[in-house]
Amino acid sequence: LMLSLLGTLIVRSGILVSVHAFALDNVRAVPLFSLFALISLASLALYGWRARDGGPAVRFSGLSREMLILATLLLFCAVLLIVLVGTLYPMIYGLLGWGRLSVGAPYFNRATLPFALLMLVVIVLATFVSGKRAQLPALLAHAGVLLFAAGIVVSSVSRQEISLNLQPGQQVTLAGYTFRFERLDLQAKGNYTSEKAIVALFDHQQRIGELTPERRFYEARRQQMMEPSIRWNGIHDWYAVMGEKTGADRYAFRLYVQSGVRWIWGGGLLMIAGALLSGWRGRKRDE
Repeated sequence: LMLSLLGTLIVRSGILVSVHAFALDNVRAVPLFSLFALISLASLALYGWRARDGGPAVRFSGLSREMLILATLLLFCAVLLIVLVGTLYPMIYGLLGWGRLSVGAPYFNRATLPFALLMLVVIVLATFVSGKRAQLPALLAHAGVLLFAAGIVVSSVSRQEISLNLQPGQQVTLAGYTFRFERLDLQAKGNYTSEKAIVALFDHQQRIGELTPERRFYEARRQQMMEPSIRWNGIHDWYAVMGEKTGADRYAFRLYVQSGVRWIWGGGLLMIAGALLSGWRGRKRDE
């Protein structure tokens, strides 16, 4: 929760420049920071209060299930630290007056990939190290972690993108898929006007769907926003973002093809399902 609030704060306040379609609103920075500070202080106070009671010393021996669980938690913490440092370091670097620094996706991919692979190894070992028959909640949780880690690895190595200018009727092939810019639709909604591109998606000459990125212009705030379009199946994700007009009927586009992203979401859902099922079974036993 604290990390989610921190991410919302630095994006909404304009501290971090985000590719996501969030409107910058400095007015919300103060309440978001107040909420983040309140929850952080409350969490630290609760932790300090519970830590006073102490507890029995726990010792792990050899290649035990507990040791592997601890190793998994440490690997998760390492990935968390890498992402946190990569996000905050450029901002701190700029605040200190040392210049501007940008940390992009290659850093995160290269830095987290070894830990993701180690996590897969630890999870496989944890499945076989226990002599007891695995329960359904544990199987769900371990399968979720495995799927989550596999999604991280696959998505980090499979991402392909291209930036180019297109006009209606033109097409480009990326990662074996063809993106064809078919037409531009002009729309007027309640509080904004939009230019929506219709981009057909083909797989080996077979149309499998379309992407509809758009540019929105809000007259009241004199603000322009880019709305990306995403299409996905169980394995692949296709993204399209439309940029500025670069000529007569020509627009800048950025296209992406990436695999394994939905595995990350699916793994998270499996882990949540395992935790909820374990808690429900524990409550039933107590009753």
